[in-house]
Amino acid sequence: MPNPLFIPPLAQAMSELTEMDRVTGDGDLGTSMERAAKAVQGAAGSCNLRSYLA
Repeated sequence: MPNPLFIPPLAQAMSELTEMDRVTGDGDLGTSMERAAKAVQGAAGSCNLRSYLA
């Protein structure tokens, strides 16, 4: 099950990250970070960490 605490802080910062990137870059940092966080969250849900700890 995905950790619901992982995404909300990033979602709250997304507009600020995007605005900072808009000033200095192409303005997609917030969107890219959100997409990456969701991908990590999805992959973590299917990873068997116990096999790495044994």
